[in-house]
Order: sequence, then structure tokens, then C-alpha cells
Amino acid sequence: MLLFDEDDIDSTERNSDGDALQTDVMRFIAIIAFCLLVIFIPIVQSIPREVTKKVPILIEENKSLSRRLTQLDAEIGGQLLVIESLNDAVQLKNKRIQELESLEKNLRTRKSERDQLQDALSLNMSKVPRLKEQIKTLEQNNVIVKNRLREIQKKIKVSKIFSHDTKILEKKPKNIEKINPPKVDIVFASRKALLELVQSDQVSIFLLISGYGFQLQYQNGNMTYRRLDQISGFRYTMPNSRIPGAIHRASRKYLGNILRGSPRYEIKLSSSIQKNLTNSLNRHSSGKFIITRTGGVEHEPLS
Repeated sequence: MLLFDEDDIDSTERNSDGDALQTDVMRFIAIIAFCLLVIFIPIVQSIPREVTKKVPILIEENKSLSRRLTQLDAEIGGQLLVIESLNDAVQLKNKRIQELESLEKNLRTRKSERDQLQDALSLNMSKVPRLKEQIKTLEQNNVIVKNRLREIQKKIKVSKIFSHDTKILEKKPKNIEKINPPKVDIVFASRKALLELVQSDQVSIFLLISGYGFQLQYQNGNMTYRRLDQISGFRYTMPNSRIPGAIHRASRKYLGNILRGSPRYEIKLSSSIQKNLTNSLNRHSSGKFIITRTGGVEHEPLS
């Protein structure tokens, strides 16, 4: 009878081998540790003691430097914000500077315009005395012309212009029964002379009837009428008896549909003929004033 099983014996042998291997490994590690200890102890002993004393101080300094670095980071962040704010302020300032430069440019332009206007004003002011003298002279001449015109009108009022008729165009005063015959008679040299002056635009003939005004157009021997909205300028009334027959025929031809009763003819002299007539009236207080085909005025005493 066996006291031990073969399997149990094998298991015990395996455990014994593992324990022996573990013991050997631990011994090897212990030997290595001892060797390292032998090597590093002299090295550690060779380090000065002052250096070892400074290690805590350096650690504290490192901590202080770390805190200072953190503080500086915070200060730098604040400075960056200030710098950004300053950059915005600088940009705004540059923009305002540009606006001021633009305003200054406009101001220089306005100043230049003002100087030009000032020069023009000074020039005009220098002309004021001369213009005043001219105005004064013109006013004096105007007074002289008005006085002459009054004299001429007084002469013309005594008769019906271009008429031998003794009736005056104005209404008869009630307290006068008889009016003296005219002292002034203005006529054309002939009816042909009148037509020639009309054709050369030296004399204008107007026909007034039924509230309408028409001007005679005479060109190349053809007579027509042109309607006018208004007639300006000084005109004389001419009796129908002195109107050439050709004009009467043209009136009936073109205005026969509105020609009723006795139409009124008026004439307007050119400035040159009017000047000649005025000069002749100034020289002679009465008589017959004959307008020639050339536009001149001849005087004959009344018989």
C-alpha cells in the first residue's frame, strides 16, 4: 500500500522548484540593489551641502516666479484691452482728422469764392458813382424829353392828325360851341409814297374793327392782314379818305366777313421818320408837315 500518490509527489516537486526560483530572483535583485547603493552613496556624499540647502529656496522662488508670471499674464491681458481701446480711439481720431481736412478744404474753396465775390463787389462799388452820374444824366434827359413830348402833344391835340377835318378826336367840351381849325397837318407826299413806305417797313398800318386788331402785310405787291393780340407803340389815326384804294380793297377781300360800318385805320412811324417829324415840329409851331417817300419831313405853312 502506497502512502503517497504519484501525482501528489510531482506537485510537491514543482512547488519546491518555483520557490527556489523565486528565492534566486530576489537574491539577484538584492545584489543589484546593493551594488547600486555602493555606487550612488559616494556620488550623493560628493554633492555640496550648500546646494542641497538651496533646493527649498529655489522651489519657493519658482513658486513665487510662477505667481508673478500669472500676475503678469493678467496685467498683459489688461494692457492688451487698453491697447485695443487705444487703437479704436486712434481710428476714430484719424477719421475725424480726415473730416477736418475735408472741412478745411471746403473752407479754403469758400474763402476763395468769397475773395472773388469781394473783388467783384469792390469793382461794382467802384462803378456806383459813375452809374449814379449816368442815372442822374438819364433822369435829366428824361425830363427834357418829357417836356418836349408835352409840347408836341399840345401841338398835336389842336387837330386830327392826317386830316383836313376841323373836328377833334377828343370829346367836345360842353361849354365850347366852336373849335378853332387845326394849326398842324401831317400828310404823306402821295398815296404811292405811303405804299412804298409800308412795303419797306418804314410805316405800319393797323386796322381796328369790332374789337379786333389787324396789321397790313405788304410784300411783292401782295396785301394781306395778320391778326394781333395787342398793338404797342405810339400811333396816329388816319382818316379813311386818305387811305389808298388798294388798302380798302384788301380790307374788303380779307376781312369782309367782319368788316362792318366804318373801320378805323392807325399808322405807326419808324423811329427815323418819327425823329424827323419831332425835329420838324420842334422847329415849327404850325403848318403842314409832309412825309416824303425817303422818310424825310418837309414843312409848308398853312394857307
